Amino acid sequence: MIRLAPSTHLRFNRIQKRLLRWYATHQRSFIWRDLRTTPYVVMVSEFMLQQTQAAMIESKLPRFLKRFPTVRSLALAPTGDVIRAWQGLGYNRRALNLQRAAQALNARGRKPFPNTLEELMALPGVGAYTASAILSFSFHYDVPVVDVNIERVLSRLWMPMRDTHETIPIPLIKSLDAQILPRGNSGLWHQALMDLGATICTKRNPKCEICPVLAECKSAKNMIRTRTIAKESLPSKEILYAGQPRRVWRGRVLKSIADKKVINLSQILKVLDASSNPSIEAMIQTVLNDLATEGFIVRHGKSTFKLI
Repeated sequence: MIRLAPSTHLRFNRIQKRLLRWYATHQRSFIWRDLRTTPYVVMVSEFMLQQTQAAMIESKLPRFLKRFPTVRSLALAPTGDVIRAWQGLGYNRRALNLQRAAQALNARGRKPFPNTLEELMALPGVGAYTASAILSFSFHYDVPVVDVNIERVLSRLWMPMRDTHETIPIPLIKSLDAQILPRGNSGLWHQALMDLGATICTKRNPKCEICPVLAECKSAKNMIRTRTIAKESLPSKEILYAGQPRRVWRGRVLKSIADKKVINLSQILKVLDASSNPSIEAMIQTVLNDLATEGFIVRHGKSTFKLI
């Protein structure tokens, strides 16, 4: 573990106080922050948050938790029902991993959730960040929680970053966070850091002039000097089929199967309006093979499919 100078500890004590005061009046409102922070709710919300916009989760999370209110209900549900409930959130592999994690937890008996980082990370689909989030936000343990926003914010606060793209490696940020986080207040601290990174200390255009901890930031001068207006994204190198990348077609294929108990290839092509395009049909057949191999669907005969 790194050793911080006494002056650095004092500086971060000031940062804590200012940032938590700012968060008290500027925190973003999300439905998962208002729900009971049980380990199960935190796990489900973190799985959803991995690669989905917050606005979609606002509507999907309550419905998902109503359908699967407990670890046991999710673990024992038909996988097809879980995938159907996940529709609209994208990256459906997360739904499979979430259910597999629930099944592993359910097998533990009456107290399913472990309370150590190592045991949580042994669950399917649970990485270091999700495990830390469960320990911090649900168990209220004083553990570092570092996502990309927190990595960026703490990097800039700790040392002079040369430009808006530079950050300090995550292992060092975790070591820093473990020493400076306010004891007994880990959850609020990390939520405040996330909100600061998402709204003010952004990746390309940090709004340094309105930052509540500007006076304590080691990188402010460099950020103001080097920040640039965000440029339009470069054209995608993905191959497009009728104007859409394969990953979008994959989601549409899975949804067409989820909407029916059993569906054949010709019906899928008709639903997707792809019957007269040989290249799209070949791509869809490849997608179907992948979905079957990955455990999302099962094949009956040569060309009939249903959710697993």
